[in-house]
Amino acid sequence: MNLLDYMKRTILLVVCFALFGFGCMRSSVPLQPTSVQTGWNTYVNVDYRFSFDYPSGMEMRSRPSEQQATEYMDLPGKFFASLRDVTREDQPVSIAYFYAMDGKTIDQFLEALKASDSQNVLIKETVDMEKGKIQMKKVVSTTALGVDKVHYLFVDGTTLVVISQFMNENVAFEPIIQTVRGQ
Repeated sequence: MNLLDYMKRTILLVVCFALFGFGCMRSSVPLQPTSVQTGWNTYVNVDYRFSFDYPSGMEMRSRPSEQQATEYMDLPGKFFASLRDVTREDQPVSIAYFYAMDGKTIDQFLEALKASDSQNVLIKETVDMEKGKIQMKKVVSTTALGVDKVHYLFVDGTTLVVISQFMNENVAFEPIIQTVRGQ
């Protein structure tokens, strides 16, 4: 066998090993887990630079920009999205509403929350959290109905983002809030 034939065979063996051998080795390496659980979807908000995952039995509804202007806790803002469970009842059940308040702070929101019903609303707990590189504050307050209300707050630039969880939806929303991450 001459040197040229030897080099051709060697190159052929290397190419075969690269194509087949590394492919076999790769299949034995565990795949990296994805952030989305099986049967879950991902919501991405580019305006306020965050995302999260939610079960396929729920739907995220973004509101058209011309329908977003609102007041929440007497603070002007934008009601930009809602999360609903479409599997529990004859009609969808709201899980959380999403608001954006330009130029507002977490402290201003807390004051507005207390002022919304000074006889019945007390801040029971505030917890600083980090979810996917987002510094967030979980706020638990009382209500006139006697059921605790939960808000998740974070600031994106000069905008306060408020995630208002519906009362009695802790079990449904807790796994979802765990997936929140910055974009």
